[in-house]
Amino acid sequence: MRIPEVPGLVVERRADHGESGDGAWHARDADGAPVIVKWIAADTAVRTEQLITALDVARGRGVPVPRYRQPTIVDGRCVLVQDELPGVSGEPPALDDVLLACDRMRTIDAPHHVGDTWGATLVRSLVDGLDGWCVHESLLDHSDRTRALLAHARGVGAASDPSWFPTVDLMHGDLHPGNLLQVDGRLTGIIDWESGCAGDGDFDLAYYAFCARADELWPLVRSRTEPRVLRAYAAHIALRMVDWLIRFHDEPDVDGMIDRAERLVARAP
Repeated sequence: MRIPEVPGLVVERRADHGESGDGAWHARDADGAPVIVKWIAADTAVRTEQLITALDVARGRGVPVPRYRQPTIVDGRCVLVQDELPGVSGEPPALDDVLLACDRMRTIDAPHHVGDTWGATLVRSLVDGLDGWCVHESLLDHSDRTRALLAHARGVGAASDPSWFPTVDLMHGDLHPGNLLQVDGRLTGIIDWESGCAGDGDFDLAYYAFCARADELWPLVRSRTEPRVLRAYAAHIALRMVDWLIRFHDEPDVDGMIDRAERLVARAP
């Protein structure tokens, strides 16, 4: 694979964990400091600048988020350069560290989700699906069980109003162990912020509880989240995770995820 060129950077290799999406590379800046460079759509540059401001506030509160440089446009794409943080991803860090970071992201002003508010995006994911994720067709085609999950999600979405869902916090939106870095079990970084937006910190907690199998988090999530909101969050998480497993994983993994998704929607109020 051809290593891309970025002015002022020496690009070395594709990122092999955490920041491993399309176009994420390890590089070094002019001072030799290690950085991560990523390419995103040029029309998201203004929103990205607003998100970087929110992340600066979070970092000032002690949240371990990377420092981003000012985005630039190169060859028609927006180039993001961020400091490389220490640690490895995949294993959940200490739960207390995750909870503290989420609490410190409360009431931080942030831009709306790409194209709309968090509430509108959530409802649309349930009713119609979203471009590239929460895809309904995969559940329609897979099995009677996934069609039942989809019918539940669509019903919940049809009964939901975007105004129900808070947009007062800096929300990561994809908070799972693969996007958390840790050293000796302690949280050292929260990465992959491209979907960060003004949203609800309790969604991050619910999503993390599911992805990290942190069942001990559910009483806290229930105590903080209005029942109709939690019902929509559970339907969204179930739809999103099952769709992703169907499209990108093997059948045994899909069956296990369907089991977990059914339990999730059953436990929602």
